[in-house]
Amino acid sequence: TAPLAGEDHAAWFVPGRLSPVQTIIWNWLEELKRELNSKLFLGLWDFEGHYAVYSEGAFYRTHFDRFKNDSKRTVSVVLFFNEKWERESGGALRLETPRGDLRILPEAGTAVIFLSDRIAHEVELTHRDRVSFAGWLKTRP
Repeated sequence: TAPLAGEDHAAWFVPGRLSPVQTIIWNWLEELKRELNSKLFLGLWDFEGHYAVYSEGAFYRTHFDRFKNDSKRTVSVVLFFNEKWERESGGALRLETPRGDLRILPEAGTAVIFLSDRIAHEVELTHRDRVSFAGWLKTRP
């Protein structure tokens, strides 16, 4: 079964064809990549990402962002754009951490950064449209 249920839409970032807002996000991610490499020596080289809109009733089952046959995705980045999000609206990002589950509401201005192969996570059932950005800082192929 597919891990995604309900209706969602994605718009991938395409280098060379970024909107002004996408350019701001792209530049922020480039700076994040430089900082992580200088402090943690992760060898981050590339980036991929997309906007995701989850319609009411959508969710994404628990998963890791690193593929079994492709180890390039190293750091996951999620940004939220939802104004005035209420807990009753659902759609939380649930992270399975060593210290227990952590639920983060998808409120505008929130950024979540974690290691792609270490933190299982899911998008809980949303009761209203939910807009986010999901991206991955990657190592060389």
